[in-house]
Amino acid sequence: MLQILPDLTLALQIGLFLIFMWIMNRMLFRPTLRVLEERERQIQGARGKAEDLQARVEAAMSRYGESIREARMTGEVERMRFVREAMGEEERIANEGRARAVETMKRIQENVAREAGIARTELDAKAREFAALIAEQVLGRSVS
Repeated sequence: MLQILPDLTLALQIGLFLIFMWIMNRMLFRPTLRVLEERERQIQGARGKAEDLQARVEAAMSRYGESIREARMTGEVERMRFVREAMGEEERIANEGRARAVETMKRIQENVAREAGIARTELDAKAREFAALIAEQVLGRSVS
């Protein structure tokens, strides 16, 4: 027979269901929610640490890049200074070499001129001797 009005078994089932829900809430749902909430807090903490670490890494990379740029600029300035010094030294050495070459050339010219003068004097004397000899030979007598 079909009964429309609830009997005592319905109340018993509702009571058992509520007791079951209370037990499940205390033993399963609350601990599970606590674990999930703790996990979420840990994830958020780890995410915050990761973001902080990422920011520190980016700052360090920026400082590193800036240091590299500064080192390159300093190196370029030093290189240019060395190039200028080397060019100055090269110019100084070239000027010294030119001065020595001019001095050497002047001494050589003086020596050549002196030796040419001596040779000319000797040649003049020899030419006179030869001229006198030739004249004696041609004339057959002494020309003095």
